[in-house]
Amino acid sequence: MSLNSEEKNTAYEKLTPQRKQLVDKVMENLEKGNLFWTQGWVSSGAPESAITGKKYRGINNLFLSLIAMSENYGDNRWATFKQMEEKGWTFKKDEEGNSLAKGKGASIEYYEMRDKETKRRFDRSVLDGMTASEQQEYMDKNVYWLRKFYRVFNCSLMDGVPVKEKPQIDVNDRNDRAEAILDYWDKNEAKIVYGGSQAFYRTDTDEVHLPERVDFKSMQEFYATALHEIGHSTGHESRLNRDLSGRLGSEHYAMEELRAELASIFMEQDLAIEPSEGRLQNNAAYIQSWKEEIKENPNALFTAITDADKIAKYVSGKEQEYRQRQYFHSSSAQRHRYSRSQRRPQQSALRKHLQERRRYGSEHPAQRTEQGIHGASL
Repeated sequence: MSLNSEEKNTAYEKLTPQRKQLVDKVMENLEKGNLFWTQGWVSSGAPESAITGKKYRGINNLFLSLIAMSENYGDNRWATFKQMEEKGWTFKKDEEGNSLAKGKGASIEYYEMRDKETKRRFDRSVLDGMTASEQQEYMDKNVYWLRKFYRVFNCSLMDGVPVKEKPQIDVNDRNDRAEAILDYWDKNEAKIVYGGSQAFYRTDTDEVHLPERVDFKSMQEFYATALHEIGHSTGHESRLNRDLSGRLGSEHYAMEELRAELASIFMEQDLAIEPSEGRLQNNAAYIQSWKEEIKENPNALFTAITDADKIAKYVSGKEQEYRQRQYFHSSSAQRHRYSRSQRRPQQSALRKHLQERRRYGSEHPAQRTEQGIHGASL
């Protein structure tokens, strides 16, 4: 959608301070010819709460990741000042005794459900016993969303925080969780076809096409490409049902590329996969389109982030369900084998007992032996 100059300014000015910062950082990166990554920032993991371990998602994920990248933070954990105090953590200081955290706080947004009548946090237990439609009706009438903001600091700026072990990543190794996604997707969602020199999602046959693994420069590049194309395939009507009709070179096509690229980045964070150097080359054709679209309408970026988060959650959820089913089947088979192995000695003893009964009659052989000995002595 094309906006006039006044509408562009209004769209930007209506953004929250945090969203303005995010747009500015994205535009700064795009001007440099890249998107949201540098070597190493994905593998440190998605930003998470230092207290609960819960991952930040969507806009907060991308915003904190960009800050960690630009500040070269080596820790993916974040905490508020109040949480720091409660834990007894303190800010690091420079040689002159000044806090290293001055001006380093990052604002995140958080939505909370509130009761329209009491204006307090909504108690979800009120919905217990209602049908899905009744719950929705009650929510529409009695609940509203309140957007709140918190300022958080990266744990690299703090003393006293327990050291977090970083996973040792061998870039040449397969990633088990990524492999589980590919295995599940091929067998249950969109068939993955290997061969040729192009990577693409074919909408009419619902197939993901990838070159052979050996044709990629690295496993990271293979996984990044595969996750990107899987991201496109979630737009199928049987999944998240997005409009995939955009033609190559169109605005709509470029924004679908942005969704899939952001989704693959979110998934790589979760899977601890290093970004490949080939990403910048692969996206060079879209960077100008992304720049123009975001400059034209800043809210397009947030729509793409929201869609990308839905894609990543959808794929991740399917992968987790698949692994749980595999674990259940594996455990059941193991229990079955164990049960059979336990039964074998019992069955063997029973067969031996029956054979002895047929041989000696109803009496136990030990009894007959004892009687025979006594009889001989008589």
